[in-house]
Amino acid sequence: MSETNGIALPSVPLPQLIPGLPTQYNYSAAIEAALNGKGYREIAIALGTTREYLKELRSKYVPFNDILSRARALGLEELFDDIRYIVEDNTGMDHRQLKVKFEAHKYVLACSDPRKYGERMNIEITEHVDLKASLAQAKERVLKQIVQAEPQAEPK
Repeated sequence: MSETNGIALPSVPLPQLIPGLPTQYNYSAAIEAALNGKGYREIAIALGTTREYLKELRSKYVPFNDILSRARALGLEELFDDIRYIVEDNTGMDHRQLKVKFEAHKYVLACSDPRKYGERMNIEITEHVDLKASLAQAKERVLKQIVQAEPQAEPK
């Protein structure tokens, strides 16, 4: 087993583990790129192919897709961890540079996995609302406004 970013990778090349997987590509570089939080374009470049062919490989070889997805998730976790310690790790940086770096990391995370890292708002309703009563009250208010508006609309 070799180790990349603290993650143990199989010492056997992936084409030997996954039958039919083409042998001419650099799978370990692709996995390392995924572990570093890179997007699929950068992963494809590290692999030595196009993003479209990477997509085809992922759909055709499910075990490869699973390995790449797990590596990418770990890379995003590491990027998230980098955000947590961005000030401590970059003591010589200007506060504006830190803000730009923070916003860039945050944007990449939110785009990569919006359900987990995107900004979201939780709204909790703790009161019981009787819709029939609310609609009846709204109807009464509207009727009162109509009745009040009618005398003003008929000046002679």
